[in-house]
Amino acid sequence: MKRNFTAALAAMLLVTGLLSPVVSMNASAAEALKENSPDSAATKVENEPINGLKAFTDVSPSHWAAGPLQRWSANGIISGYDDGSFRPGKEVTKAEFAAIMNRIFNYQEQSDKVPADVQATDWYKNDIAKGIAAGYLSSDQKNNIYPSKALSRAEAALALEKVFRFNADKSSTAAFTDLNGVSDETAKAIAVLSSAGFVKGYPGGLFKPDGGITRAELALLADRMVSGLLLKSGETSLGTVKGNVVINRADVILKDTVIQGNLYLTEGVADGNAKLEGVKVTGTTFVRGGGEQSIGLHHTSLGLLQVAKPNGKVRIYANGSTAVGTVQRYLGQSWKKAAILPGQGLGMLRWMSFLTIFCFAEHLERFVRQTQQSAVLC
Repeated sequence: MKRNFTAALAAMLLVTGLLSPVVSMNASAAEALKENSPDSAATKVENEPINGLKAFTDVSPSHWAAGPLQRWSANGIISGYDDGSFRPGKEVTKAEFAAIMNRIFNYQEQSDKVPADVQATDWYKNDIAKGIAAGYLSSDQKNNIYPSKALSRAEAALALEKVFRFNADKSSTAAFTDLNGVSDETAKAIAVLSSAGFVKGYPGGLFKPDGGITRAELALLADRMVSGLLLKSGETSLGTVKGNVVINRADVILKDTVIQGNLYLTEGVADGNAKLEGVKVTGTTFVRGGGEQSIGLHHTSLGLLQVAKPNGKVRIYANGSTAVGTVQRYLGQSWKKAAILPGQGLGMLRWMSFLTIFCFAEHLERFVRQTQQSAVLC
């Protein structure tokens, strides 16, 4: 049930916690994605048109991934080579994958524990450290991560499910016949991404989990996974977006937008501000960044709201006709419903730390109606 806030109410969440939060593909799998034109994403990722962008010497205009390659390179997410080539068929390494994910989500936190095979002088050292801190990368039992090794399809599926965190039926299984050698967690990730239509298999019911991911395939997948990417501060409206939207900078005001997918306010917001005005999100809204004053909801409709900022606090305030469904925070290894407790003074509600106390969001609507005062939701 959604909790409706009257115009007189300003509801704020003071949140402390950690988020361990976003998929990749191969040639025949990419073929299946061509059914959905990438043109809509062209206008959603910083509104960059394809015409007039830099041409790569080895990517023709008719290439099946020409649009996504140009789009993501124009936004600085994926780079070409000094000789003017893009090398679309080159397999992506774990280090390169981490760099791309970190640019999209603008992760800031870095793990203090770096794998043994990552040196301080390696160009990818910080990206690997960010990937580990964000929870989508991990080293093996020998504390190695093999950063220069090609990323497999199975590894990509697991990493991307951890990044995007789709709310899917965890009991579902992927209809592929060659997943016996992968972990249960990886098989579930493949099932989630497959059921959502983001990854496809090969003839004969094969997924080829050990196969690699090319640069072109990853660009196409990123294009499908992120329909809107806001890289710059300022006010913008995206209209109706059929897919996920990522806000990875502070001081963004998103107005009059319907997001038919998830919304991610990433670590890139840091301790800055972000505001949603007249926004409707049909999927989950993830808040991983923001400061103690910072995330504003104005005449906005959200379903599930999951809040988890690494090493800090974030306040989310709401007014006008804002409606929010279930509120959750991430504590250690699981999501918990927002704890709502009557407080002091004007009846403030605070989100308590996991070391103290929880209560449940079901009490929110009754408490708000009783007080008609500003509140901090736990």
